[in-house]
Formats: sequence, structure tokens, C-alpha cells
Amino acid sequence: MGQPRGVGTLSFVQLCSSFSNYAMNAVMIYYLYANAPAGLGFDKADAAQLISLYATVVGMTTIIGSYVCDRILGCRRSLLVARVTGFIGLPCLHFHLG
Repeated sequence: MGQPRGVGTLSFVQLCSSFSNYAMNAVMIYYLYANAPAGLGFDKADAAQLISLYATVVGMTTIIGSYVCDRILGCRRSLLVARVTGFIGLPCLHFHLG
């Protein structure tokens, strides 16, 4: 369709990343307000505020990530670092909750 070669791959990777991020947020909010043996026992409003703060911080770190990508690492290495970090983080969350 006239796009560069990597656009399809990047789109698929972004789709997977977004899906895993939203799934993790859904799991995390239940973990925050579940009773103490299975979760942390937060109030539902406090759990929602914490998830909102987390989403805001994630959104703001894109500014730092963009700077690092443009000035320090370059696009390929930045994508590699971001995906490897996410790949390591999700199993850590799984094993912590499991």
C-alpha cells in the first residue's frame, strides 16, 4: 500500500503492547481493591485514582522516551529497549500476582 517495510510490524507490535497494557491495568485495579489475602484492600475510588496516576506517569514518560530516542539511542535501539523492558515486566507482574 505504499508504506515503508516496517510499518506493518510496528503496527502489530503497538497493538500487542496496547492490549497488554490495558489488560494489565484491568488486572491491577482488581488486585488493588481485592480483600487483603488476595489483594491490597484499597477503596475502589483510591484504586481508580492510583491507576489514573499510573496511566498519567506512563503517558508523561513518552516525552522522556522521545528525547532519548531522538538524541541518544536512535529509533531501532529505543524500540528494542522498550519492547524488552515490557517483555520482562509482564512476566514479573504475573509471577508476583500468581
